[in-house]
Amino acid sequence: MDNTSITIAKIKLSDEPNFYKDYICKVVPVVITDLYQGQAIRDIRCKQDVIHNWGDIAIPVQDEYVQAYEQAATIPGPEEEQDPAPAVAETHRTMTIRDYYEFCASHSGVKKMCIEFTTPAQIKSCYSIPDICQHQPRESKTRIQQCFVGNKGNVANIHFDKGGHNGFLYQIFGKKRFVVFPHSAAKKLLPFTQMSGWKLQHFSDRERRDFLHFTGGQEVVLDAGDAIFVPAFCWHFADYLEDSMAIRIRFRRPGHSTELLNYLFPDMFTQGIIHKLADPALATTLYPSIISRILQCSSRRYLNGKQRVMALRLLAKEIYYELYPEEPMHSYSLDLENYLPPLLPHFLDADHRARPYYE
Repeated sequence: MDNTSITIAKIKLSDEPNFYKDYICKVVPVVITDLYQGQAIRDIRCKQDVIHNWGDIAIPVQDEYVQAYEQAATIPGPEEEQDPAPAVAETHRTMTIRDYYEFCASHSGVKKMCIEFTTPAQIKSCYSIPDICQHQPRESKTRIQQCFVGNKGNVANIHFDKGGHNGFLYQIFGKKRFVVFPHSAAKKLLPFTQMSGWKLQHFSDRERRDFLHFTGGQEVVLDAGDAIFVPAFCWHFADYLEDSMAIRIRFRRPGHSTELLNYLFPDMFTQGIIHKLADPALATTLYPSIISRILQCSSRRYLNGKQRVMALRLLAKEIYYELYPEEPMHSYSLDLENYLPPLLPHFLDADHRARPYYE
């Protein structure tokens, strides 16, 4: 089988003066081979280097994504008798990077990881923020730096990040399979809010290749020194093939995306809308009515927060099918949202009793 179509392209960032136009505005994932070229972080390329330089840094460690969610989902509701110390609380602990790897080495098969932890100053001092990450007028000033530490066997299931930022994920050491999917694949991914129902880690190599051809997905195995550009709202999956560590920078969210994300639900319909508006020039010239329709809908008076959320979600679906008239109206399988509870309280309707606050 020809694998060319499922391999993510690789470039040198220094050779791409038009990176913003060619990749950010067009929502195109790409692997960058020279990010942080000439900087200290590129001299740290193996586990021993990490332990030697950063072994004393304390990190929060938790169960692998899916295991943690499954435990959280089994916590009894308010009507049921609850243990005074829910099991999910035991899945989180703090340890040094050195202790973490020693723990993993002495507990065969354990899946513990540090995810989306604010990058410590000691690590930040080893690299400089690339110029392309600097915000421009009418863009969010928010820039987030995080690190990921995980042992072999961990995964990040197929999802997109609801924050709406672009991102660079730089692999410090270890091999990690990274898979991305186009927005057009959303209905094939068994979408539930920002998550997919598929568990790609259980696929054989042949099944995974066939699935990528079916969805239009692409993959790459990141090695030490590789970085992948993950566009805003891009579906992606990560598989820790070895013990590894990575850092990420989230950057440059257009102002109109910030505005819309304050009102829209994080699902495939919002993802599709934001994708069309990724290029600010096109957003203001071709699609100004989309933004105004959403803002008008959000400003109307409603009986309660739930009614407001539902009105906005219906409008988002209506706009989505206007933007993508070729899209089938129905999913390729069951609509998981009709059968499963939301993943987190802040995904709930605005006046749900479990939501931290409501209108």
